[in-house]
Parts: sequence; structure tokens; C-alpha cells
Amino acid sequence: MPNLNLHLEPNQELNPDKIMCRGESLTSVLGILRKAQKKALVCILCNVAKYKSTKILFSVRNEANAPEQYNPFGLGNKPLVYAIEKLRKAKLLKVKKGTPYYFKNQAEEFLDPQKSTFIASKELIDLCCLNVQTILEKPRSHVELKSTAKKLLAFEPTPYTDHIEQLMSSYSKYLNKQTITVDGVPIDDIFLVRKYKDWSKNGYFQFGGRTHHPFMSYPKAKRARILINGHKTIAIDYPASVPNILYKMITGKRLYPDDPYDVLGVPRSTAKKFLNIMLNSDGKRGVSAAFNKWLKYVASNAEKRDYQTAVKNVGDNAQIMDAVLKRNQPIAKCFFKGKAMGQHYAWLEANLVYEVANYLTQFLDIPCLTVHDEFIIPENRALSIEEYLYTVGFDSTIYSSRYFKARVNRN
Repeated sequence: MPNLNLHLEPNQELNPDKIMCRGESLTSVLGILRKAQKKALVCILCNVAKYKSTKILFSVRNEANAPEQYNPFGLGNKPLVYAIEKLRKAKLLKVKKGTPYYFKNQAEEFLDPQKSTFIASKELIDLCCLNVQTILEKPRSHVELKSTAKKLLAFEPTPYTDHIEQLMSSYSKYLNKQTITVDGVPIDDIFLVRKYKDWSKNGYFQFGGRTHHPFMSYPKAKRARILINGHKTIAIDYPASVPNILYKMITGKRLYPDDPYDVLGVPRSTAKKFLNIMLNSDGKRGVSAAFNKWLKYVASNAEKRDYQTAVKNVGDNAQIMDAVLKRNQPIAKCFFKGKAMGQHYAWLEANLVYEVANYLTQFLDIPCLTVHDEFIIPENRALSIEEYLYTVGFDSTIYSSRYFKARVNRN
């Protein structure tokens, strides 16, 4: 299911005022008059011409125009949403509103978060095929940089971003050559973008770096139904990926197969949640507040029971944190470094995950999808992957972790 592609254009000028629909111009049928709305309409028509009857994801948020790297024709989201709504009212599109990540069902379970989608009617598809002969696509980047205020930022290429462009391009192209489905619905037009945050405020690509695709938002039960080339799949996780990466960087070896979440008196789910928040916060008070918010709004009943067991066995939140620290003393200096440092740890993990994914697909021809630190691969190839999770090498020049050295090793 593709996102609305802002990089598409017709190979020759397309004037929506001259496209005839139901005996009059398309813009008259829709009531579209403004230049920005007509530009948005041309983009939508190009997407329909390319993707036909495929559902197309789009955002309804009123976002500022992105830099040219991300939005080469300077399309505003407001005109795009306006044009989509006009097409819906004219019954040329069907629109399904998205589901925010915080919506719950009647059983108090979080719903599968989704963007809004539209799908073109046969009438609109025929209209596009008649008027849009050839579609051109301006180059898209596999790298996205945002400010801490979530504003897209332009950037100059670096050796690191050049490497990521090549790696993610190869990986995305490989996936698009496979037949990937869930419940009979294709997962196609995969174009993975690594998303970074500019915490250092100088275009420093060492924060974040994970990707997002609709299949990554599926509940675990739905992901288990993914088929790759007709084969059932199995999910293989990096066990405690970030803590093990930190153990490797600090001590020279991973903790695995030992478990950093194996804390005396604390159920694993509680220890895991505390440890991960401790890696993303700057003090015990912030950790406690974040944990309590998670406990109130997100935690399952089983996780709440586990927390009560931890309180009974160990004590309050501060005492649980002390127990987690005691269990993980070799990496104690990695905790309470703040949100930026947590995003840097996520960067370390993302680099590792996508180097492994690239090695599996490009060198071993093992198809795999990734969801953070999870690899989804065909069952018939499952036994061949685990040995590579800890042996794929890195280019130390490209992946030099200057921020880690500055913020952790100085203490």
C-alpha cells in the first residue's frame, strides 16, 4: 500500500481545466478553482494513473510545506486534502479515515494505527489512463531529517547518508521483487525511509534512523500471518538488542545469552519497561513519571499484575530502578542520559538491523522484513539466520559513534 507520492509528474503538461468529465471540465465538476488545488489535483491524478485501484495512504494533518528534497513540486497538504475531499464528494474516490495510535476498542485494546486511505473509482482510473500517458518520478530519498519540533529539514549528503541511500535502495528493490501478502492482500511498493532527528542541531545523522511502513504497525498476531513467496513466516528477535549493543560497546562482549531483564524479584515485563525508559530519560523522577503514564494508559492487565508483584517484592519505582541498575552495573553509565541519548541508542540498533537485513537479502538471498529489532523471514529459512545476527561486520568509519564517545565514555 503506497503513500501518496509527491514526486510524480506527467511526461507532458496536464491541465485539469481541459480534462473532460461528465460533459464538463474536471475542475468544474469538483469546484476546484485555486492554482494550489489544481497542482494538488494533478499529483493525485498521477498517483491514480500509477497505482490504479490500489489503496493510497495520505495524511490529513495540516503540515507545513516540506523542503524540495521531500516535496519537489511544493505541494501543500491542505490543498491535497481539499482535492481528495472534492473527489470523494464527486464519488470519484472512496476515502477511509485513519485510526490514531491512541484509539481503543470496547475491550480497551489499542486499535491498529493507520493513516487515512483513498481508492479511485473505475471512472477516475479510466479518466487518468486516458489523460496521463506516461508518469515520471523525480528521485526520492531514503533519508529523512527532522528537527526536534518535527519539521522536515533539508540536508547536504554525507558519506553516511550516501551509504544509507545505497543500502536502503538495494533492500527496498529486493523486497519489491518478492511476493509478500497478509490475509491475501499484497504488501507492495515498499520504499523504506530512514527517519532521523536533528538533536544536535547541526545535521548530525546519529539520532533515530528507524523506518516506518504500514506492515510495521500491524499487531503481532497479524504480522504472524504474513506470507513471503507463499511461505509461512517466523519472527526472530534480537534478544534485548539495545542493552546487548551497549554491553558490547562498554565491555567488549554482549551479555547474551544472559538476560538484562532478569532482575531479582522483578517480573521480566516490568524490568524491561523500566530499563528501556531509563535509557531514554534523564533522571529517576522522569522515568517514574513515564512509567506511571504507560501503566495507566497502555499496560495490559497482565503487565499491571507483574508491576504489583515487583512492588511487593522490591519496593517503589526508585527501588525497582536500583534493582535494574544493580543487575546491569557494567552499563550503568548509559542510563539517565536523556531523550537524545536514547535516540542515539536507537540509531545504533537501526544501523545493526539494516546491515543484517542487507546481508541476508543481498548475499544470502533470504527475504526478510524488519520491525525494529524483529526479522520476519520464511519458516523454511529460519535456521540459517541466527548465526548472522551477531557476526555481520560494520564499516567503523561510516558508523563511528562520536556522540556515544562524547556523552558516555567521558564519564
